[in-house]
Amino acid sequence: MRLRHVKRPTVAKELSALRNFLGWAERRGEIDEAPVVRNPPKRSIGTAYDGGKRDKVRVSLASEQAEAIIELLPDRTPVAGHPIKALFTVIWDTSLRIGTMWRLEVPQHYKHGDDVLRISKDIDKSRYARAVPLTPRASHALDQVSAGEGLLFPRFEYRRILFQAARKVLATEHEAKHLSAHDFRHAALT
Repeated sequence: MRLRHVKRPTVAKELSALRNFLGWAERRGEIDEAPVVRNPPKRSIGTAYDGGKRDKVRVSLASEQAEAIIELLPDRTPVAGHPIKALFTVIWDTSLRIGTMWRLEVPQHYKHGDDVLRISKDIDKSRYARAVPLTPRASHALDQVSAGEGLLFPRFEYRRILFQAARKVLATEHEAKHLSAHDFRHAALT
């Protein structure tokens, strides 16, 4: 039943934890004998977990569309003044995840004038430390928001402003409504 929700490697990891727990319970005398729990057959692949977002629409962006949307974004959000254009410029030019972007700090990850972002494993989803080269445009965008110390991009709600720019570029209102930073990352990686 679990394979209907996750892939086989996830089930194998979960069963490993279950086996360890059963062994612990047997050693403590909580159960008489730990049952044998086998992994699913190699031929079973399972189902990729989608985070409960089966209805999520993925928007395929062409380079020209992404560039046009970024060009239409204001430099900062109207009310709170968050640097939205710089955020999407760096996402587009580096293919970084939005979750990583929210954790970037000055001076740990970026210093004014740098030509790389130093991604530490504590802020990366894959726990992969690396230096990400920056385009001159991305470096310039980061220089504009890197005053002082602390977060480069504090977490903020960007979707409404992104939608307003995207609806002028994308073919349908539906696509514009569902566009996210994740779509920029995938388009850049492609």
